[in-house]
Amino acid sequence: MSRTLRSFAVIGVALVVFGPLGLIIYQSFLSEAFFSPTAALSLGAYRYVLTDSGFHSAFGTSLLVSLGMTLISVPLGSLLAFLLVRTDLPGKKFLEPWLLVPIFLSPVVLAFGYVVAVGPVGFFSLWTKALVGRVPWNLYSLYGMILIAGLTHVPHSFLYVSAALRSLDPSVEEAARVAGAGPWRIAATVLVPASSTTWVRWSAGANRTRPRSR
Repeated sequence: MSRTLRSFAVIGVALVVFGPLGLIIYQSFLSEAFFSPTAALSLGAYRYVLTDSGFHSAFGTSLLVSLGMTLISVPLGSLLAFLLVRTDLPGKKFLEPWLLVPIFLSPVVLAFGYVVAVGPVGFFSLWTKALVGRVPWNLYSLYGMILIAGLTHVPHSFLYVSAALRSLDPSVEEAARVAGAGPWRIAATVLVPASSTTWVRWSAGANRTRPRSR
């Protein structure tokens, strides 16, 4: 009975999600609206988009933003996960819930907070301008958006990496300590490779049981 209900739920969700998506994909291959009697198969929409210079500029900007935010969020999130999961950092039980707060906040609230803090007339901007005579950053620049996007996604990287670190068998780390390896060497040669392998297995769905390092 539960398997039947699960199947109906999966089918229902698939229809709700893939139904409109399939209609959009179908429409993209038509010369007119799908309900038009003169609509015919055509690649004109793709030809128009791919030859538009504005699309090329927007696509390049999107790649730059995604690359920049990844280079910011992944190292910072991984470092915080290592400090809060594998070290005796004072107050880590207090810090971890606060680190996850941005996940539960609306992006609009986060964006408004950054504008109020470091925007052109934000209180940090005005304080810096009064101190040094100018504001050395521009929140609305491309690099400002990359920085804010990267910092906003640090909690997501922290969640993935911390979950992988918690699932690792501590015996491998203990063996490295007995062999004389220091904390940073253990992190670089044991924890990072093992947690990366675990994260890849989770993403691919290869393991349905609790992953353990070998």
